[in-house]
Amino acid sequence: MVRHPSRAATTDRRRTAHPPWQIGHAEPVHEPKVQEAGPDEVAFTLTWRHEAEALTGELDAENVSRRVLRLSGKPDLKPLNADGQPLPAETVVTLEFMPPGYVDIAPGERAEAPVSWGGWDGVAASGHFIVTWPGGSTLVAASGPRQPRGSGPATNLSSSWFRLVQAPEA
Repeated sequence: MVRHPSRAATTDRRRTAHPPWQIGHAEPVHEPKVQEAGPDEVAFTLTWRHEAEALTGELDAENVSRRVLRLSGKPDLKPLNADGQPLPAETVVTLEFMPPGYVDIAPGERAEAPVSWGGWDGVAASGHFIVTWPGGSTLVAASGPRQPRGSGPATNLSSSWFRLVQAPEA
């Protein structure tokens, strides 16, 4: 195959130059090597309070590891009954977006995600939940009410993005 001399030069230059999305950068742009938190690296606490007939609260995540961790996306909450079986209540995905879609937390730092549960009309909830995120899942005992007062029509749970909790100033 015969190449046109000007095309060959352009092709060679493209191979040695920065990719188009890095033009103007002296060094290649790399994402940090922060990995998603695993179940043994983060301690969750879930706190509920009544708000009218529903529950609102916070899912708090503390980094108990020795490295910086990432919590991506919105957590999923699955309430359990007294026998430890999941109740048929689903966590809905809401459409708000908070860039970048994750939070990185250093050792000892905390992040929290607002949560809610609209109502419940079924077997009694135990106050225990399975919390799931991209790095794993864990069992969490909630503090506060075990289930909403209201019976519906909405029985879904919802959660929002994790946000870094600022340490109180001394």
